[in-house]
Amino acid sequence: MNDKIMEYFFPALITFVLSSVLTFLVRRLALKWNIVDLPDNPRKIHTAPIPLLGGLAIWLSFFIVAFSFLGRLTAGDLEYHHWIGVFFGGLILMIGGFGDDKYNFKPGYQIIFPILAVLCVVLGGVEIDVERAFDDYRYPILGRESAEPYESRFEHLHFEQGAQIMDGAAALKYARSRHAAGPEGSDFARTKRQQKIIQAVKDKLLSSQIVFDPALIADIFQELKENISTNLKIWEMYKLWQIGKEIDSQQIITKVVDNSPNGLLIDSISDQGAYVLTPRSGDFAEIQYFIANIFTDAPLADKSKVISEHASVEVRNGTWINGLASQVALDLEKFGFRVVRIGNSNRQNFQKTVIYDLTYGEKSEALEVLRSKTEANVSPDLPEWLMTDINADVSGQEKPVQPDFILVLGQEADMTKSGKENPDD
Repeated sequence: MNDKIMEYFFPALITFVLSSVLTFLVRRLALKWNIVDLPDNPRKIHTAPIPLLGGLAIWLSFFIVAFSFLGRLTAGDLEYHHWIGVFFGGLILMIGGFGDDKYNFKPGYQIIFPILAVLCVVLGGVEIDVERAFDDYRYPILGRESAEPYESRFEHLHFEQGAQIMDGAAALKYARSRHAAGPEGSDFARTKRQQKIIQAVKDKLLSSQIVFDPALIADIFQELKENISTNLKIWEMYKLWQIGKEIDSQQIITKVVDNSPNGLLIDSISDQGAYVLTPRSGDFAEIQYFIANIFTDAPLADKSKVISEHASVEVRNGTWINGLASQVALDLEKFGFRVVRIGNSNRQNFQKTVIYDLTYGEKSEALEVLRSKTEANVSPDLPEWLMTDINADVSGQEKPVQPDFILVLGQEADMTKSGKENPDD
């Protein structure tokens, strides 16, 4: 037996022995925890419960040996990050296979796991900009649904704020977490995180590292073809790829109708006791305006000025016109302004819109865009009544955000004259 064969014979032998031992142990654990495949479906041919988790034994034995001999395995074209991608790709396939065995996933869910696994192997991780740090203390651990004590069924997830590289497993948890404390615990936040991952995968797939590697592109298409049922031909998929890589992510408009502090919906309880989301304004006028203007955009030159100065604004309705502040806030967001708060002013007799500049001229370009857009007067000083309003609104907040500008809207801001007066309270 020559040296080359011996070089790989012992890792293979160790893998075989280790997988045999682990299979025996995993089988006992599966039976103990009642993680079994029951003969409860006409498609199943076995007549007695069969232990699951066999894939765990194979996956563990392979990667224990693989990482033990990593120096030898990365001597050629395979680098460390390639093995990380393979590792998590295999982990996702194992989780998906176990979940399908135990819960009989629908085809639409089954396909998610091989796609994620393929992307893990190909990409070796994606960069995600985490908007807010959050903790989820109740992320369920697959296979421990009935474990005792009860707390052992969950793991603690923590994500720091800022840009970071996530492998497939971390990205999957980031997308699926639904019990986070604070605003990240909502389904709306989860949807937004999923959008971030899709965008990150798209950016990575269209990066120069991949776009200029025809062989890698062909591998990706082949893997997707093997895991996705479609009547698209390879050349058609390639054409879509070419179209997709020309899309500027800055030109993609993403909007969510949600119940965030500045959102258009609020939580409420129906007469039947059900939790429902209802329009904040009491009717659908704000939402209709939002939908009707979702694809209109601001001039690029003005938008660039606002974004470069990272300008933020608080919008207050100084009239009795219902929904006026929300409509103006939606328009200002298109110009690149970050709207930190929306609300009503205690004084609602304004005829002319007023901008209170809290930067004292430091963000002059953004101020000029805001003044031009709203045709407002500019004041550098806050009146005492407005300071009282603001203090009341932010009381109890640990770290209230101070905007660069406070915009109090007057009657002339309702350019369409379509607003409805609020009832007297």
